[in-house]
Amino acid sequence: APATMPLVPTTALISDLHLGSASRSDVLRRAPIRARLLEALEDVDRLVLLGDVIELRDRSLGISLEEARPFFEEVGEAMAGRQVVLVPGNHDHRLLGTWIERSLERERPAALDELVDEPHPAVRSVAGWLGDAELEVRYPGIWVRDDVYATHGHYLDSHVTMPTIERLSVAAVDRLGGRPT
Repeated sequence: APATMPLVPTTALISDLHLGSASRSDVLRRAPIRARLLEALEDVDRLVLLGDVIELRDRSLGISLEEARPFFEEVGEAMAGRQVVLVPGNHDHRLLGTWIERSLERERPAALDELVDEPHPAVRSVAGWLGDAELEVRYPGIWVRDDVYATHGHYLDSHVTMPTIERLSVAAVDRLGGRPT
């Protein structure tokens, strides 16, 4: 009999959705685009939301979550019985809750795919909207396969809310050009 390869789950990775952004530039707000994505998830075992899924820098948590809710409900239906992994990025790092502070107090460094066991309470809402899909929160990334690691790319950011000169410069140029930051 021919040797068989071990089964590796089919994984879809999506990042930088910025759901709930004040500028309304988050494209998955549009039902036809969401429908195309949901169709693509039919043969996927695992969906990894790889950072900046919810925009939490320019609006309140509650408003951004409520605007993201239809996306999570539809993904939950599409991924029922399968896994959804949320890896917070620099715009939605608050979903980690107190994990970052607690991880600094540990005697060992965090793993590259640490399971966030007590994320922000808002993650319970997301899990509820996902219904029968299994939600897991990991940080700073996830091993997609033994030889493939994925992260949002802002590992070890300080995640400060104080603007840096780069962010202030971009905001000033955008504002002068009449574009939302």
